[in-house]
Amino acid sequence: MIEYYTLIAMTALYGGTIAIYITNLKLANMGSIGKRTAVTAIKKSSLLLSSLLASYLIQILELYCSYLRYLYFQLITAIIFYI
Repeated sequence: MIEYYTLIAMTALYGGTIAIYITNLKLANMGSIGKRTAVTAIKKSSLLLSSLLASYLIQILELYCSYLRYLYFQLITAIIFYI
């Protein structure tokens, strides 16, 4: 069971990394994408919210794939993980 919690922690860390990366892209002084975002007519909050929502969906997909991988090792290959 500890392996499953490890997968959840790994997915949470990856999701946090993606969110930080997206937030850094939106800053005007960090690159050309941020400069373009700063001069657009669309509200910055809606752009940031949509980007963070996309990163959240990616995180949920990663968690689902990690869980499927865990089930594959536990049920199909019958590898028993010991603590």
